[in-house]
Amino acid sequence: MINKKILIIFLITLFTNTISCKQNSDMSLSISKKEKKNIVTQKLTCQEIVEKIIKSSNLYLKIYKNYFIDIDKIENDSISIHVYFENNLSDNPKEKQIVESTIAWLLLIPNKKKLYNVTVDPENPVELNFDKSILTYNDIFQACKISKEKIYIRNDLKYKTTVLPFDFENFYASCIYPSDEKKCNEDYPKYEYNKNSELFKIIGNKLYFSEYVYLPQVNDFKPIILFDNTSDIESYYLIIIKNEKIISNLLIGKVDGESIQDFSISKDYKITLYKRKDSKDIRKKIRNYIISKEGYIK
Repeated sequence: MINKKILIIFLITLFTNTISCKQNSDMSLSISKKEKKNIVTQKLTCQEIVEKIIKSSNLYLKIYKNYFIDIDKIENDSISIHVYFENNLSDNPKEKQIVESTIAWLLLIPNKKKLYNVTVDPENPVELNFDKSILTYNDIFQACKISKEKIYIRNDLKYKTTVLPFDFENFYASCIYPSDEKKCNEDYPKYEYNKNSELFKIIGNKLYFSEYVYLPQVNDFKPIILFDNTSDIESYYLIIIKNEKIISNLLIGKVDGESIQDFSISKDYKITLYKRKDSKDIRKKIRNYIISKEGYIK
């Protein structure tokens, strides 16, 4: 009789513990799913997403105790990123003289899930690996206000593009006279034309110019401004390249000492030409052009 009671008590205890363990297990599973959901749906800022991407990449940062990751600019479908550390050059401990030292310049293309190191040679960038799941679980397009429509499609990323709208007066003040080297490099990255440049294979000696800037690429054609300011007569040409060939071109600017013809290009590629006697004279609109969907200047 006693053995029977002991058996019943044992069975009841075992059954109760089994139910309790199952409930605890289910509760743990539920919490785990909830926590995971919170991690996935947590909204990060553009800066925070970029930082996570850089830190997950194979950019060598182990030797730096403290470094900084700054978004330099967001242009069309790309994010330019500056990675740097700070040095105090002052000998006086009471007065700091902080100088930024660049570790790397990077270019992130969310639409293509690509990250490039453009520090050494922008025309030959080095692709970096990074944790692409960061882009899956975080909406970088909304956070950084980048379009998913891929209006601007780059077939290659061997160069930095200028900022649109492009106004000749701003360009001239930044890059020619009185000039601001930092602003010029940021807003109008220029490339020297020589036998080693990308354009030489296409243009050769057909046109004379000393430097050029890339405009944001649209669909499968590439707009470029060629210019030469090494002589008394400055000239500026807009050319459109498609399939490694010039499909259209236009003289958009000329400064010859007698008059000034200059230009502006809007974000949707409306080109306006102006003319005046000198820099003190008021600009007068003389002609409008557009770039067609096929890449022709009309």
